[in-house]
Amino acid sequence: MLWRTVGRAIQAVGACIATSAGRFRLLRGDLEGAVRAFERATRLSPGAFDPQVHLARAHLRSHDLFRARRALARAREASAARFEREVPGWVRAEGYELSALSDVGSPRSDPPAERERVALHTRDRSAGALPFGDCRDLDEYARFRSMPPITQSERDTIDWDEVSEDLQDG
Repeated sequence: MLWRTVGRAIQAVGACIATSAGRFRLLRGDLEGAVRAFERATRLSPGAFDPQVHLARAHLRSHDLFRARRALARAREASAARFEREVPGWVRAEGYELSALSDVGSPRSDPPAERERVALHTRDRSAGALPFGDCRDLDEYARFRSMPPITQSERDTIDWDEVSEDLQDG
């Protein structure tokens, strides 16, 4: 019994150390190292809130929205009260809107379709970013990220006058 308690305490301390190391790496801009450290912390303490939130931040900085959503969901499972209190500020600091990344119920009384439209098309004024760049939703963002780069031969075959006319007719 005593050894289990000591083992859990050692794991909790290891998770705190890994979380601190991940936050330091995130501050330095080492996203891969930060993700590794936060994942180590979540393995050591799966029910901890902090490693999941900061793992989501690291994924948001690397524009991996799928993994960020998963980490946010795990953070909400760990502590719903802390999630509501702390996570909107962290996500906004990364330039995203929480309502677009999470299935959090909004206190607003708008119908769900209207909440989604507002969440996906309003700019976060402080960060200046849309939740998915210029994409309407996560599916369009995924399709955009999976597209291959435009080649030089494709650029050479574009009729720019026609493109300009299409944009002006808009």
